Amino acid sequence: MEDSTAHNIAVGVVITVVGGLITAAILAGLSQCGPSHTTTGQSTQPQTSSAPLPPTLTPTSATPAPTTPNSAEPRSTYLSDMYATQSNYDPVPGQASINGQVHPQSIEFQVYYVANPVNEVSYNLGRDWRHFAATAGVTDDSTSGAELRFQIFIDGQEIYDRTLTYGESNPVTLNVTGVLRLTFKVSLLNKEDGTYIGAMGDAHLSN
Repeated sequence: MEDSTAHNIAVGVVITVVGGLITAAILAGLSQCGPSHTTTGQSTQPQTSSAPLPPTLTPTSATPAPTTPNSAEPRSTYLSDMYATQSNYDPVPGQASINGQVHPQSIEFQVYYVANPVNEVSYNLGRDWRHFAATAGVTDDSTSGAELRFQIFIDGQEIYDRTLTYGESNPVTLNVTGVLRLTFKVSLLNKEDGTYIGAMGDAHLSN
């Protein structure tokens, strides 16, 4: 009877030990196979390419090229296209032949021995021109031997004085910068009747 009891106790101890070993083994296996829930603190965002980015250009305001004031375009006009502001005998615009040369854009000044020996004509320049040019002379259809005195004034000041006879001509160039009024005076020097015409051939203003 005692032997049977001892045998049963030994068997129970063995079963208890074996059960503990099996339980430990099962727990050890679960700890190795289970998912790890430990966080490392690393970012979970997707990694981007490590290739260097192109340099960013900073916009700058465009510097305008230096400019110069626009100068007025070159202009010119013939006196034959202008109206005289003052005259004692109206000038005649048109073609004039002087010393054998034809000048299509001219002004003629007629003078007469008795009625009108002096012809004075003025033009308003408006201080808008710089140069005056013309060919002065007695027209070819005047009386042979005609002799005329040509005078030019700018704002009342004489700047040209020349006596020309039939068959003569003289180029005239004047600086008229800032001039308000340009005046021509043609005087007859002959002492007998005839046809006497002085002219400014192709008289024109420019700037």
